Amino acid sequence: MKFKLRQIINMRKSLAKIANQEVSIDKAFVIARNIKFFNQEIENFDERRNELIKKYSTDKTTVDKDKEEDFFKELQVLLDVEVEIDLIPVDLSQIKDIKLTAMDLIVLDSIVKLGEK
Repeated sequence: MKFKLRQIINMRKSLAKIANQEVSIDKAFVIARNIKFFNQEIENFDERRNELIKKYSTDKTTVDKDKEEDFFKELQVLLDVEVEIDLIPVDLSQIKDIKLTAMDLIVLDSIVKLGEK
């Protein structure tokens, strides 16, 4: 599956809600596997973002005010990078008492299913 980095970042919090539920071992494996792939991409993103911060800062930790516009332009380009991740969709229909918001389901739409889809 192809995802933009911004999608992966947005999915992480919602996927963590699912990861904190007690589920069968097979579902736990799939969820953990998916999170592992997400975390790898987020780590790569964080490294590139930190490089951008250093590029646009004097102190190497905070973007200089006069360089913010250029920084955010490059950051948007980075967030729009597409990556291929071999995810397995997670069936949420058999997880009891899971608490997700409508926004969680919107964000996770491409990697979860509710029964037959």
